[in-house]
Amino acid sequence: MKGEIGADYLSKETTTCVNGIFVLLIIMSHYTNFPTFPWATEALYLAFRRHTQQLVVATFLFYSGYGMETRIKASGWDYIAKLPDKFFRLLFKFDIAVIAFLIVQTMLGESFPMRQILLSLTGWESIGNSNWYIFVILVMYMLMFLCYNALRPLTKEAKSCINATAYLIITVMFIFLMIRVKRPDYFYNTVILMPLGGIYALTEDKIRTIINKSPIIHPIIIAVMTLAYFLAFSRRDESIVFYVLWVICFMTLMLLITMRVRIYNDLLYFMGKHVFSIYIVQRIPMLILDYCGIIETHQYAGLIAAATTTVALALCFEKVTDGLLNVITQEKR
Repeated sequence: MKGEIGADYLSKETTTCVNGIFVLLIIMSHYTNFPTFPWATEALYLAFRRHTQQLVVATFLFYSGYGMETRIKASGWDYIAKLPDKFFRLLFKFDIAVIAFLIVQTMLGESFPMRQILLSLTGWESIGNSNWYIFVILVMYMLMFLCYNALRPLTKEAKSCINATAYLIITVMFIFLMIRVKRPDYFYNTVILMPLGGIYALTEDKIRTIINKSPIIHPIIIAVMTLAYFLAFSRRDESIVFYVLWVICFMTLMLLITMRVRIYNDLLYFMGKHVFSIYIVQRIPMLILDYCGIIETHQYAGLIAAATTTVALALCFEKVTDGLLNVITQEKR
């Protein structure tokens, strides 16, 4: 049928480009977060950033959950068995970045208590680096591994709605635990998207079939979700429930948009392809630029310098850490 929605809106090419958009927004957000940035000249962007808040990481979490469940559908328990290795690789790369931050911060005259340094190696604390997202991903890897293996005698197959639903429930428990221990809200207010991405991977064919039944269904869903988005937005500061609903509405709208609008650009694909390394090292150039006073006096030139230096540093970081991991894994064999 003409105008039918295919599966390409969740292709690696499309999702990588969408992530590329948001990694650029994250760079801008972190850059303008420095106290020396002259906000008086950037009221419009400030309003935009205040509105979007944690939405800039929504696609990362949802697409990660979707991708993991897609691999489980293809590889079954073999993928679950590899999660400890994924956990180790991510933690190793993150800790290399933390060590690099510690060196830079020391050179800039900063010092930190040993407790903070040690906790920063887990993502629980920070020494000026981006930390919470990595902490959350590490926890979600661990929870998936434990949850799926605990249910293995019951579900038999890894690809199971029971496993995915249990993963969602245990994620909600994690959210309330983070609230209980009084972690900053960005530690937990978007994490629900990861298990929801997995559930979507299990149900996407049925959802696409429903939407394809009539050309009017897609615009109706967009209208309803847009209304729900602004209703949830108006109350997002009242409760974590409304914040989570707002985030879910946003991600749903992103899916609906990409069903009809093809997003591709070489720059966006490049940025999305290297999203982890860019995210992990981005604040190193910014710390140096801030120390030199450039963010305060030459904010636009500083932004360009921060972005280009971050990309170059990210590529070097990937080459070094991938090389070290290859050496370590070969030695284990």
